[in-house]
Amino acid sequence: SAFYPVVQHLLRAAQIEDADSADIRLSKLENLAGSDPETAVLIGSMIGVATDEHHATANLSPAQIRSRTMQVILHMLLQEAQEKPLLIIFEDLHWVDPTTLEFLDLCLDAIAEQRIMILATARPNFDHGFGGHPIVTRFALNRLGKDQVLSIVEKLTKGKHLPQEVMQLIAKRTDGVPLFIEELTKTILESGVLSEGDSEYVLDGPLNTSAIPNSLHDSLMARLDRLQPIKEVAQTAACIGREFSHQLLARVSPLRESDLETALAGLIKAELVYRRGLPPDADYVFKHALVRDAAYESLLKERRRQHHHSILTALNDEADSAPELRAFHAQQAGLAEQAVDLWSEAATLAQARPAYAEAISSLRTALELVEPLATQPDWALKELNMLVQLAQLYIAKEGYSSTQASETFAKALKRIDVADSAELRVAIYYGTWIAPYIGNQLHRGLKLASKLVEDMANESEPIPRLISRRMHAATLISMGRPNEALSELKIAYDLYKTAGLEDFSSKFAQDPGAQIWCYQLLAQWLVGEEKKALETAGRALERARELQHANTICYVGLHVVTLAIWMQDVKRVREVNSEIQAIADEHEMTLWKTFCAMHEAVADCMEDRPGAVERLDELLRDYKQEGGGLWETLYLSEKAKSLLRLGHLEEASKTVETALGEAAESGETWAESELHRVLASIHAKMEQPDNASSDLETALKIARDQGAKALEDRARLAADKLTD
Repeated sequence: SAFYPVVQHLLRAAQIEDADSADIRLSKLENLAGSDPETAVLIGSMIGVATDEHHATANLSPAQIRSRTMQVILHMLLQEAQEKPLLIIFEDLHWVDPTTLEFLDLCLDAIAEQRIMILATARPNFDHGFGGHPIVTRFALNRLGKDQVLSIVEKLTKGKHLPQEVMQLIAKRTDGVPLFIEELTKTILESGVLSEGDSEYVLDGPLNTSAIPNSLHDSLMARLDRLQPIKEVAQTAACIGREFSHQLLARVSPLRESDLETALAGLIKAELVYRRGLPPDADYVFKHALVRDAAYESLLKERRRQHHHSILTALNDEADSAPELRAFHAQQAGLAEQAVDLWSEAATLAQARPAYAEAISSLRTALELVEPLATQPDWALKELNMLVQLAQLYIAKEGYSSTQASETFAKALKRIDVADSAELRVAIYYGTWIAPYIGNQLHRGLKLASKLVEDMANESEPIPRLISRRMHAATLISMGRPNEALSELKIAYDLYKTAGLEDFSSKFAQDPGAQIWCYQLLAQWLVGEEKKALETAGRALERARELQHANTICYVGLHVVTLAIWMQDVKRVREVNSEIQAIADEHEMTLWKTFCAMHEAVADCMEDRPGAVERLDELLRDYKQEGGGLWETLYLSEKAKSLLRLGHLEEASKTVETALGEAAESGETWAESELHRVLASIHAKMEQPDNASSDLETALKIARDQGAKALEDRARLAADKLTD
């Protein structure tokens, strides 16, 4: 559960009780959050308390909500530390949810100069990067030595000595593990092999070592076996978890309340569980996870399933019970259908927070459980929807080039026949297309986009047809087919006008109309309609700014900057790129940050600034390693021009050859004519007029074949200069 320990802390800090009404909960939340409405909304959303101030976070993206939530909690801790020194304890960090771990990372820099100490315990196999932080000290707790073992034993025997051979046996078998030392000592004391004297214990006969447990698990099992009939209460409680409430245990236990309290008192006396509070509002925790595990494993499987079923029934009556908790018990009860639905619900709630790692984990579990059910049409459709949701989560977490997203969409594509709506089919095709498009595998991208256009041709709804045409057009432009792209975009825009989209943001990452204009402006410029391209660019930017939708502004800005690069307008590149950069930084949009950094380096190349070529090389290398590649040939053409102007002719020539090789492999041929024109200039500088003339003929032919009049005019002008 995302933020689980933080949520529990906030509930305690606000003193919110299960029995509190909605008004009382809201009042307690306001006391905790203070006067800031955004803080109240963010904290309320975490702990399940609704507020009337939804507008306070209405303009925040999911990434911003996540970031602001962490900052708000951190601010509350820092404020508390102003009043008094603060100790924050994270126990059993090896079980922490990813979101809380991210929050803990965030805390480290913030507390460096504060009166705050964080103590975190974890098993030795827990490995996380914050161990290298300068304010972190790591302590390895080694196994206990002879004197420490003796100290624990004598505490349990109230200072009375055990026979030497018993002490040797305890030391040897427990290997210095504290819990095992305690449990084995108790097992021996309870076994009846010793008699208690005034100052020591003595053996009643020869020590039968075979009767002494060899492992901690065996020792725990032996102690539980001697605790009949309260063992059954421990087993029932173990099905709930390491922690359990008195109220929930009472609902699933067959014992009368008085008998249940007696049994729990016996477990407390045996130091197998600890209690906080008083019944019926008490909460209990097993002394150690291994104690809980031993009690759980001592149950027959069928009995376990019955207990989990009872627990699920009880939790279903609790409005605040987390769906992932109910999903776990449904799964353990063998109720696969309920478990699938609950894990899916848990994923959707985690996604909304957003807690992508937890959402992905829940969906993966749901998909494992649904697989045997997917022979039935309804369940096959559920599986398909969950695959699409999982793939979209991977994109949200890792970006469009996510390998796992591509693999998941590929699975969905194989099952697309069960899709019951055009919208779902489009989502699958789009998700399968976006990775090869961004990754510059345009031959594959075109095949997918063309198939979608074909599949959507007779669809009555305009939106699926619109998206299919836009995807097709986007691919065609980069492949040097701008006139075909313009035809597709005209159809797409006509569909957009009939769709009547009032709220695009609930279904689309960007405004579909602005998306269409983005591709129109590039295609218009390529076919020689420069004035129209600039008008379309202005209209797209105006629309994006009017919407105040961050993703749309960045998307439009990306394409307007690309147009400015084509037009060699470096001032425009910098102006629009700065606007995108500010929004991308504010909203933590990784993809747009990547493009902004590359565009800044391209602008530096256009002005021949020192180090620009090397910086662009480094950024392009990272871009490709992360699965990108789109428009690399355009960026390389600007690098080659800079090298040419700086007189690095061999390096410029190699850059062009690299870009042409990339174009041939990827299908991104829209810059091919420009690259041959640049190569002609390089050969002219090398005093190779025949090669330069041949290059320009090639540039002219490619531009004519593509219908790229803007590039044809450039090549013709260069040819005229060469002739002169």
